[in-house]
Amino acid sequence: MANPQQYQPTSFRPEGPTDIVGDERVIAAYLGSAMLMLDEPSQGIMPRLVDEIFNAIEVIRQGGATVLVVEQRLTECLEIADRAYAMRTGRVLMSGTAAQIQDSMELRQAYLGL
Repeated sequence: MANPQQYQPTSFRPEGPTDIVGDERVIAAYLGSAMLMLDEPSQGIMPRLVDEIFNAIEVIRQGGATVLVVEQRLTECLEIADRAYAMRTGRVLMSGTAAQIQDSMELRQAYLGL
């Protein structure tokens, strides 16, 4: 039988939040075909750990879980996404595959003013 502590969020574990992304394979196996929702997973994280967070999200996604990420780091999200939705003030501006969103002039105009 698995240790229940093995599946606790890192903030509730005895070792604390220092082990932020070390359990992505365990999480992927545990979730299977479930859904994981993340709100700004890179916010407040040291920049050098952001790549590790997105790598962990990708491992979890490849493990079969559906992952919904709300994030302002568009480039990193589009690298691991199948689909994307661009929003502004609570309204969906556009949706499509990650490639469609990434190449969209409409998105560049909306967010970059180009």
